[in-house]
Amino acid sequence: MESQTNRYCSIFVSTDFATDKLKLELSELLTALETSHYCVDVIRNSDFDKTLQYQFPDGFLYFKIKLEIDFKESAADNFHVNFISKILNWLWGNYIPAVAACDYEDELPLKGGYRNSSIPWPH
Repeated sequence: MESQTNRYCSIFVSTDFATDKLKLELSELLTALETSHYCVDVIRNSDFDKTLQYQFPDGFLYFKIKLEIDFKESAADNFHVNFISKILNWLWGNYIPAVAACDYEDELPLKGGYRNSSIPWPH
């Protein structure tokens, strides 16, 4: 069984939404998923930089919002990969720039979005 720390994931999101608005937008998606296996915090990224966020590929570190997602030990082995994948696909499907940073990026769609020019990017 993987340790809980290996399942942790940050998703950096560039949007004009305030954190509360993004929480509201994500809530329908998140409530459709099993809620007892994870914890999602939507916070303002303390490293946010309006100019640096435009730089591809590392500008994601300066996106406005960060989703911090942690998974409980009770989650099935592959739950975290499927969960993060659904969030990324939802964000990209809504033309919201997002990049995941975690130990299992290679298992995510488009490897979490890092260095992938096909995902939405702030401009």
